[in-house]
Amino acid sequence: MILLKHTKVGSAKYLGHLDLLRSFKRIFNRAEISIEKSQGFNPHPLFFFPQPLGLGIESECELVVVGANYENNILNRLNNVTIPGVKFIECVEIEKNINLAANIVSSKFLIEIENFDDIKKDIEEILKEKELFISLKTKSGEKERDVKDMIYSYEFANNGMVMELSCGNNNLRPDYLMIAISNLIKKEFYYKCKRIEAFIKKDEKKVSCNSYFKIWLKCF
Repeated sequence: MILLKHTKVGSAKYLGHLDLLRSFKRIFNRAEISIEKSQGFNPHPLFFFPQPLGLGIESECELVVVGANYENNILNRLNNVTIPGVKFIECVEIEKNINLAANIVSSKFLIEIENFDDIKKDIEEILKEKELFISLKTKSGEKERDVKDMIYSYEFANNGMVMELSCGNNNLRPDYLMIAISNLIKKEFYYKCKRIEAFIKKDEKKVSCNSYFKIWLKCF
């Protein structure tokens, strides 16, 4: 099996999970890379993704486990036939499937906001509050929840914010957070979100998949 890191930017950010899966099947077919298939009555190629991003959110560090053998030129072969917005950055061989959805505990997002200076103080006041209730979609419907403990850190930049948000079972999507903040400050604003880093937790420490890809793998 292999673990791949890839981008999802530009037009690719509008691909839903199933569309992305279909695109990956075609990319691997064009690259002539064989993929293992699942067992049972309806076998399908083995692709294992983490929790999907919301439509319109870009990423510099998406991960996917694929049931394929590692080859030295695999990145070139994939990038020669990939789709716009998806570039394969790193590839390593792994012994078994990594449960990405369960093991990625947080992600860092760059959130660019149009005319940010005009609403910066309003957003700052909201984020300083002890509680921040927003509507989150669950299997049983929408529920109001205090998500303040799901915002691990934030810092202001020239044209927006960099925020580390919870992933996994307590997933906080940045677009839902921005919509909630817009409603709270009673001002509409245009924003763009991009995932720039993902983390797993090991021995009470968070390890980034970006800077330490191979070290990150040793945590499993």
